[in-house]
Amino acid sequence: MDLASRNIAAVRRLVLGGETFVDLFDEMDTIRKDLHVESGREAINRCASRLEDVLLKYQSRLRDTERDREADFRKTLDILNDVLHHFTTDNQQSEERRKQLENNLSVATRIEDLTSLRAQLGKILQSVRDEGRRETIKAQEVINGLGKQIQKVHKAQAHFTSPLPGRGKAIDYLTPLLHAIPPVSNLYLAIFAADSLRAIRGRHGEEVANTILKDLALKQLQQAFPESQVFCWSASTLLLVWQSQEESAAAGEILSRLKPCYEQRAFVGTRMAVFNVVLRSLLLQSKGTIDEVAVTLDRFSREGGAS
Repeated sequence: MDLASRNIAAVRRLVLGGETFVDLFDEMDTIRKDLHVESGREAINRCASRLEDVLLKYQSRLRDTERDREADFRKTLDILNDVLHHFTTDNQQSEERRKQLENNLSVATRIEDLTSLRAQLGKILQSVRDEGRRETIKAQEVINGLGKQIQKVHKAQAHFTSPLPGRGKAIDYLTPLLHAIPPVSNLYLAIFAADSLRAIRGRHGEEVANTILKDLALKQLQQAFPESQVFCWSASTLLLVWQSQEESAAAGEILSRLKPCYEQRAFVGTRMAVFNVVLRSLLLQSKGTIDEVAVTLDRFSREGGAS
């Protein structure tokens, strides 16, 4: 029984870590807790069946993820092939147009009549202008096409990434820590409000705002605090929870690792736009009940008002 419990804990910790398998991670812990030395054969069989179901789900998700990544890879190769085809075709056409221009200029050099020369140069000038317009239109078409392809890859990637755990998950995570006996020491909470996301959400939609919020959480805040747990407390606020070994250093840690403003990129239609996002922050050392902490976090979330 001890070996089984240790193996389950190892699989949970080493195999099922990360957002994609958070439900399986929790289920493995429940199975481990349900196993007891005094468990009968029927209880052990039920735990074994649940464990097999968890591993089957893990295998299925792993295959789905690999298929999605393979599809993304194919789409990326298609983009590169399109670019290569464009440049190859463009070079061939440019060579043909260069030869035509040389022929026209060669004709112009043999003309002795000034009026005829001017007429020929006028034709050449018009040809150059037409060529410039064609190049501009073609370049814009290529840029638009590439933008659409990149956006498709971006959306395909988003299909197999899990959403951030929300307010309910944060409360579930904090409740046993705040109500533990003896209390958990040196537990810190930091909430970050991106008030400008309200305006971005209203102007550009949910997908753009959610992309910015998730990138802020995973690529900025959690990378600055790799030891933390991150939650989406509201539509424009993020919550980090972590333990600091040095009580006096916690406030200094959060200030030293943050920037006053973050440049975040997100697709708006078929173009990539840059948004400057300023974060308000509040640092709390865990004290009081979960209801008291939630009231404080909610109040801070609303302080920025609608912008």
